[in-house]
Amino acid sequence: METLRAAGPLRIGDVTLLAIERVRIQSASGDAGYWISACKEVHAVVVSDANGVRALARDSSEIPLDALMKEVPGLSAILSEL
Repeated sequence: METLRAAGPLRIGDVTLLAIERVRIQSASGDAGYWISACKEVHAVVVSDANGVRALARDSSEIPLDALMKEVPGLSAILSEL
């Protein structure tokens, strides 16, 4: 299973940062037993400041915010509260 989710917003002065996390969970079973693995990493950061709201990928390139809102459940509701 792999999914994107929004972390809680972090406000620093007039700037709000919102991490978009990629969460991966893998599991399998076999003769030797059962294993599970989980990984969480930053996929993007949404920045809200005096210049507006924008999304940046890990490599600092800009991501279309509309596309990110389609991928991340509840992101549009979180952004409307910023």
